[in-house]
Amino acid sequence: MFPRLGLFAESLLVGLLTALAALLVVPALAAVTAGCSVLRESRTGPVGAALFAARLREALRAGPPVLLLPPTAAALLLVGYAAAGAGLPGAEAWSAAATVAVVAAAAALLRVAACWRPGMDWRGAVRSGADRITGDLHGSVLAVLAVVAAAPVCTAVPAMAPLVLGQVLLAGAALEVRAEGREAVRTTG
Repeated sequence: MFPRLGLFAESLLVGLLTALAALLVVPALAAVTAGCSVLRESRTGPVGAALFAARLREALRAGPPVLLLPPTAAALLLVGYAAAGAGLPGAEAWSAAATVAVVAAAAALLRVAACWRPGMDWRGAVRSGADRITGDLHGSVLAVLAVVAAAPVCTAVPAMAPLVLGQVLLAGAALEVRAEGREAVRTTG
């Protein structure tokens, strides 16, 4: 009856599941990857906790090195804000640079997470994500805007973070579906 409302509800569920899975920070990228994968797959079947758990296990098995990127980005941001709070010279510039770097990294990781497929290792996902980032600049700007739009909501009302996360994951999945469609048109046309 309301297919778009169903997708919205599924994105809220996936956002909650992703937030719960990412509580330890280290599996945050795997959780985001699983969330994007599940939402991308929602076009062909039902979404649920079992599918999310299966995709999360597969993403965690893809290899640990890339999984350390979110904690590193969080540490960079915390160092920038701690320096600003301590009143160190140039701290405001460092804090602003850290914020820009973390937003760019979050958008890039969203693109990488959306490119991941079950059975793919992180090296392949990073390569695909890098191709998407450079080959689809419009989509990359949209990913940055999704991250930037989510930040004030999550900062103002932290309880909304899991729900907003679902919408950011949906944006990542939609950008990947859009990119796949463009590739299909290019190869057939």
